[in-house]
Amino acid sequence: IDDLSIRYPSTIPAAERFAAGGSFAPIRPTMFPNPVRDRATLSWTLAQAGLVKVGIYDVNGRRVRSLLHDPEAQAGTHHLMIERRDARGESIASGVYFYRIESVEGVKQGRFVVLE
Repeated sequence: IDDLSIRYPSTIPAAERFAAGGSFAPIRPTMFPNPVRDRATLSWTLAQAGLVKVGIYDVNGRRVRSLLHDPEAQAGTHHLMIERRDARGESIASGVYFYRIESVEGVKQGRFVVLE
């Protein structure tokens, strides 16, 4: 019998998120809830501090809204509340959208669905 335990990633202490050899094993960004009706929380983890930009895009690649531009984001887990609004403050239509997180570590992206 294996000694196995399953834990939600955000409850794992930072010291345990290191892979063999001492390199950081970043947690994949998540959007909850998905599908989104009114608002959701986007969460991601950074291994190093630096510039972070977060945006929402439609299926045609057009930016719907810039959510964050932080030139000095700290390393660690970040949570960003997202409301169902575009850059003008108007409600966005139902459909598939993409989030994009740009940082010194590269680009992390994912998709989410907005429902009425």
